[in-house]
Amino acid sequence: MREFLEKPSRSPHYAAQQPQGSRVIVLSGLPGAGKDSYARARFPDLPVVSLDALRAALRIGPEDDQGTVIQAAFELAREHLRARRPFLWNATNVTRTTREKIIGLSRAYDAHVAIHVVEQPLKTNLRQNRNRQAAVPEAVIRNLAAKWEPPSVLEAHEVEWA
Repeated sequence: MREFLEKPSRSPHYAAQQPQGSRVIVLSGLPGAGKDSYARARFPDLPVVSLDALRAALRIGPEDDQGTVIQAAFELAREHLRARRPFLWNATNVTRTTREKIIGLSRAYDAHVAIHVVEQPLKTNLRQNRNRQAAVPEAVIRNLAAKWEPPSVLEAHEVEWA
């Protein structure tokens, strides 16, 4: 579907070739929604590029400049993509613009991209976040919730709601 919409001259009946690269699963959800638990339960054997893990390793807080974290995450993703290794991208990815960065990179490597949305009521996110070892400030979560753009089937090869 996406290929048809991106190429105006393409017939809607064209059967696009399946991607030949790796499989990339992009998680989308607010902090405290349960993305880490979902990833461990659903994809225990996949390598994970986790912005939270990188923040902890680099000792960068959620309210600090995220440039170094993002650079490190994209370099890890490139390593997996070059090796055609499937992997999971674990970050909030609450806006289409944010998701498009990893999706665009993945598609440039001919990867199959799936978005998995992990969603909870805001109250649940806030409660679960308070119980996390590395809790995100509530103001950050509320700000992300206000920006939330649900993923569309037009963004990736598939979208799954958990």
